[in-house]
Amino acid sequence: MAGIRHTVSNFIQKLGAPRTARYPSVQDIISQALDEREQLEDQASDRSVPAGLKSSSEVLGVSEFDEYGRWGKYYIPLEWTKFHSLTMGVTGAGKSHLLSMAFSSVLDTLKHHPERRVVVFDLKGDIRSILAGHGVPYVVLSVDHQEGYAPDIAKDFNGYTELNQLGHQIIPDAKTSDPFWQNAARAVFSGVAKSFFHTQGTNFKLHDFFCLLQEDLPTVLRVLNQFPDNHDVVKYILSEHTEKTSFSVMSNLSSEIKKISHAGGHSQNVNQHLSLREFLFNETQPAQVLVITQREVTREVTNPLVGILFDRIVDLLLDSPEHKDVYGDDLAPWLFLFADELASLPKLLKLRKFVSATRSKGGAGFFATQGIGGLRSLYGNEEAAEIVGNCNFKTFCAPPLDGITAQWMSSIFGENQYSEFVPTGVSIDPKTSRINASATLNRYKQDEFSSGDFTSLQVASKRWGVGAIFSSPFTGSFKRVVEPELIENYKQRRFPVPELTRLPAKMEFVRRWSEEERNRFLGTVPPPLAAESRKVEPGIDPVFTSLGVELLASLLEADPSEPIGAVLKRCEAIMQKVMDAVFQGMSQEDIQKIVDQLKSEEG
Repeated sequence: MAGIRHTVSNFIQKLGAPRTARYPSVQDIISQALDEREQLEDQASDRSVPAGLKSSSEVLGVSEFDEYGRWGKYYIPLEWTKFHSLTMGVTGAGKSHLLSMAFSSVLDTLKHHPERRVVVFDLKGDIRSILAGHGVPYVVLSVDHQEGYAPDIAKDFNGYTELNQLGHQIIPDAKTSDPFWQNAARAVFSGVAKSFFHTQGTNFKLHDFFCLLQEDLPTVLRVLNQFPDNHDVVKYILSEHTEKTSFSVMSNLSSEIKKISHAGGHSQNVNQHLSLREFLFNETQPAQVLVITQREVTREVTNPLVGILFDRIVDLLLDSPEHKDVYGDDLAPWLFLFADELASLPKLLKLRKFVSATRSKGGAGFFATQGIGGLRSLYGNEEAAEIVGNCNFKTFCAPPLDGITAQWMSSIFGENQYSEFVPTGVSIDPKTSRINASATLNRYKQDEFSSGDFTSLQVASKRWGVGAIFSSPFTGSFKRVVEPELIENYKQRRFPVPELTRLPAKMEFVRRWSEEERNRFLGTVPPPLAAESRKVEPGIDPVFTSLGVELLASLLEADPSEPIGAVLKRCEAIMQKVMDAVFQGMSQEDIQKIVDQLKSEEG
C-alpha cells in the first residue's frame, strides 16, 4: 500500500507542476503502480506466514502435545493432515523432497504415541535411509527380498465372510461376456480358504493354496468337503458329471492365482510372516512403520499383491472404531500412509474410498505424482478428479510440459472477480487552472493462477530450492520457495543402509507339501456337528459325502499291482476313522438313527 500511495503522491505532484512539464500518460501511471505493487508483494511473500500456519521458529520449543506436520516451509497442526495431501510436479521439480520432509515430521511424533502407525510405499528405495536417520524401527514387507516379511493372510482374513472377501481381492470382478468362469473360480478359491480355516484355524499361509493346486482334483475335492458349506461347490461346479466344466474352472483358477505365485514361493521359503491386522492394532509390535517395497524388474508380477495389501489396510481401517475424543471431535490421525509416484503403483481399487471415508477413522494420506494424465489413465477422469478433490492440501511444483497439467492446475483454483478505478483522462481548465481527472470503474474476472504461473515454476535446485504453489481450505492459496538450506537440513538426517538381499531363484517357486504338511491338511476329518442340530437326511448328509470322497481318493491313489485285500483294508480303516469321529459325543439315539439309515440304504 505504501508503494501505491507513493505513486499517487507523485501523480498529484506532477499534476501541480508547471504547464511546460510533461504530464505522465494514464498508461505510465498504471504501469508504475502495478510494478511497485508487484515488487512489494514479492518482497513480502516470503516473509509473511499464511493464516493457520507456523514458521519453524514458532514451532521450536512448543509442547510435545502441540503437534505439527511439515507442509512446505511451514508447519500445519497434525490434526489437519486427516484431510490428505497431494504433491504434483515433473521429475526433478522437488516433490519428493517435500514429501520426505512431511514424512520426517510424522516420524518425529511416533516416540510419544506408540499407537500410531506409518505405512509407506517405497518405490525409490530411499525410505529406509530416512528411517535409519531418525532411529525409527521398521519392518519390510517385500516378496522380492530375503529380509522381507510375507503377508500372513490367514490372520488378516479371520472369518468365513472375510475369506470370501479375499476371494474377491485375489480374483476381482472384470468385464467379461460370461462371468460364470470367473465367479466359479472365485467360489472354489474361497471354498478352499474356508476349509483351511475350518480345519487349521489361522495356521495356513498363502503358499498352501499353491501346494493344493499341485495335487489332483480328488484331493482338492477332499479339502473342499472339509467345510460343510462347500458341498454345493463340489456338487454343481466340480462334479464328476461335469468333467469339462471342472477342468475349465480349475484352469481359470490356476491362471488367476498365478498372478501372485511369486509371493507364494516367498511365503514358503522365508520364516517370517506379518499380519496387517496385528501390525495396525497390536501395540506390542516390534515396529510402528511398515515399508512396502518392490524391485523394478518384478513390478508387474508383484503389483497384484501390493494392490491386495493396500485394499486390506483400507478395509481394516474402515472396520475400526471412530477416532474421536470424548466430545465427539476428531483426533489427530493414528495411521499415516505415504505413497510417492502414485501413478506408478498398481491401480489401488480402494484409494478413492481411503481419501473419502477414512478421516473419521484416523487415516491420513500423503501422495505424490507427476501429472494429472497418469492418474486419469489409471483411474479414469471421474475417479481421478474425486481422488484429487479429496486431497485438500495441494502442492503444485513445476508441472510436466504436456499441454494439459498446467492448464488443469490453473482450473483447480478457479477465477476471482476484481473491481478497480482506472484513470481515463486529465484536463486543466485554462481559465481557472483547475485540474480535472476522470476515471472509470472496471470489473473483471481473472484466474487466481494462470497456466503460465505454473509453467514458470523452476525445477528444484541447490541454488534456489523448490518453488511451488500451495493451496488448502484453511490457508487459501499462495506461492512460496522452500529454501535449499531447509531441504539440505532434512537430507542430512538420512543414514546409509545396506541393500536388501535379492530372493534367490530357488526360493521363488512353491515346493509340494511335505508328508507332514500333507497329512495336516488332508488327513483332518471335519469335527462332528452338534448332536442337537444334526439332521440325518438320506443322500445329502455332509459326513457321508466326505466319506465317499475319502474312499474315492484312496481308490484312485491305489497301485494297480496292490492286492485287492490291502485296498479294502485301507478303505475299511478310512470308514472306521470317519465313523469314530461321527459317533464321538453323540447320543445312542442319534447313533441308532445313522445305523438304521445305513441299513435302509443297503436294503
